[in-house]
Amino acid sequence: MQDKDSEMLNHQRKRRKRIAKIRNGIILIVAGWIVLSMILIVALFFKMVSLEHKIDRLVTSSSEQNTDQCRRCRKAEWRCDSRGNRRYGNYADGDDLG
Repeated sequence: MQDKDSEMLNHQRKRRKRIAKIRNGIILIVAGWIVLSMILIVALFFKMVSLEHKIDRLVTSSSEQNTDQCRRCRKAEWRCDSRGNRRYGNYADGDDLG
């Protein structure tokens, strides 16, 4: 009887240790997933900021080129409509060419 009880206790201890290992493994996997997600979020945030700066530089550069093109158009009696297309003729400054 005593051997059977000690065997059952031994079996329960092994089972509890096994369950504890599985539980700790699941907790570590979830914690690792959370940390990895946070690292990726921060990396993507910095990449987004970098891309925003590049877009700002491109837009600024594009608007400066468009302004230069319109200045050249005015000298040659060309006018640019709202989309940057060149049109010939004498248009009033307030005319909507778009």
